[in-house]
Amino acid sequence: YQQLYTVSSTLPIELLSFAATAHADRSTLLEWQTATELNNRGFYVQRFDGQAWETLGFVEGAGSTRAVQGYRFVDPTPADGWNYYRLEQVDFDDSRALSPVEAVFFELGLQLSIYPNPTTDQLYIRREAQQGQLQAMSWQLFSAKGQLLDQQTANTNALITLDLQQLLPGSYVLKLSQNGHSTSHVIIKQ
Repeated sequence: YQQLYTVSSTLPIELLSFAATAHADRSTLLEWQTATELNNRGFYVQRFDGQAWETLGFVEGAGSTRAVQGYRFVDPTPADGWNYYRLEQVDFDDSRALSPVEAVFFELGLQLSIYPNPTTDQLYIRREAQQGQLQAMSWQLFSAKGQLLDQQTANTNALITLDLQQLLPGSYVLKLSQNGHSTSHVIIKQ
């Protein structure tokens, strides 16, 4: 388990996990679990903006409990590049403690939605231009063992359709590249 960095003498919570996950819709999902809580009012979710920590929102705590508690928060507008997140836990007496920092990276210029995932036959990649026209994007599909199965380049298509009907059920890796930046996504074929 992870221990919160605390400014008080008693530990307010026992943090089991804290994770930040980047999603293709350009949001960040933050999830954390506590093993115990003592007078926990809640958590301020914070992101580092390059100069200071800004508070994105507040998630209420469970007060005092010895049962495992799970929490979630979505940051719908992370910045391009690295995004750093932490939790500032606050007690009812206003004592505070900080979690370890988690980071996620969003590729510059790639605004994508990949759906449905898992899929049975077709996979769609919807692209949005940040400024002006869409630029050429290439994609490669790999087996779970790293074997290249297919690759193509799409010029200005906002919606790309991949036909996965011939693939066996399992996990695959889709690598997308544009403007010298690339991102990889696990695709599940049912």
